Amino acid sequence: MEKIYRSRVKYALEHAYELQANLDILRDEIIQETAVLRVDPSPKTTRFGPEVGGGGGVNKSPEEAFCLCKETATEQLEGKKQRYHDQRLLLKRVEQGLRRLPGDYERILRWKAGFEHHRLTWNQIGNRLNEDSSYCRRRYDEGIDILTGIVYGAAAFPIQGVLDMDTSLEQEKILATDFDKNRQK
Repeated sequence: MEKIYRSRVKYALEHAYELQANLDILRDEIIQETAVLRVDPSPKTTRFGPEVGGGGGVNKSPEEAFCLCKETATEQLEGKKQRYHDQRLLLKRVEQGLRRLPGDYERILRWKAGFEHHRLTWNQIGNRLNEDSSYCRRRYDEGIDILTGIVYGAAAFPIQGVLDMDTSLEQEKILATDFDKNRQK
């Protein structure tokens, strides 16, 4: 199990309220910044500077400064939109994954992590399930691993490297079974 994925799922479980509040703030900022970017003011006056020959190129014109500012604001807005989308998707997947967990996993994860509930101690969880607290701890760790697999799929599990297969005739003779040898005759 890749630790980064496991820690993301655990963080989303334990801090769902904060992440949801951050989503609301991000959404409001995106709405405000989108409205600001839609306004396209033209400069009020042309710039008259001390440069000889009608300006030159020492300083940026108001139009150029506005365009650069708008490009920077657009890039920041796209970054916020991406963060909003990623965070919302993570919370949605964690919620859906919790509902699909088998057995006691869902209740243990929700109660211990405080996902949309009040956090409980191991003893409180054990009492509610009529189990030992060590059982609940084991199930919690197993549940986090299962939930990580549900949320991130195959990307959460490290894949061992595959050796390049030698497909030469010599290698084929070495790997041939008795059945293959008899079939060739």
